[in-house]
Amino acid sequence: MTVVKALVEFDLDAGGRYIPPDFDFVVHSSNPVGARNISGLLQGYLQARDERRN
Repeated sequence: MTVVKALVEFDLDAGGRYIPPDFDFVVHSSNPVGARNISGLLQGYLQARDERRN
């Protein structure tokens, strides 16, 4: 979660240009709740970012 939060912050600081538009990711965790939280944060951010661009 710490890495995803930092990634989102870097992207926000860069005006949405740090994470490429074709960015794909996989969450590897033995904690299913944590994996859903990580994936949800990043997916939610990327979706909101893309909606703002359009």
